Amino acid sequence: MGGVLPDVDHVVDYAYYYWRREHRLILLLHGYEFAILGASAALLTGDTTLGIAALSYFIHLLADQTENRTHMLGYLLLFRAWNRFRLETLSTVPEAAARGRMEDIRSLEKLLGGRRK
Repeated sequence: MGGVLPDVDHVVDYAYYYWRREHRLILLLHGYEFAILGASAALLTGDTTLGIAALSYFIHLLADQTENRTHMLGYLLLFRAWNRFRLETLSTVPEAAARGRMEDIRSLEKLLGGRRK
């Protein structure tokens, strides 16, 4: 769950694009801050399950950051907020990031059975 559930936050980014026609890297559930909190809680409580979830979440963030080629601090929620979640600032290859997001949006439209006019 810690490795997959964070991706539900993409809905916010796609909705923002739908309404504003601007790409943003909001991703409210993608932040190293949360990984640190989860790992700290796991260490303080000795909860192995929480530790595994925190580790899975951390690996998810590392994989995303590597795949999406973001700024070194791009997966810190506070850094993204400071930069107003602008894809142009947070991505090292903003054109590729925007193309990838458009591919995701087209896939979602196809999955949902229609195309927006």
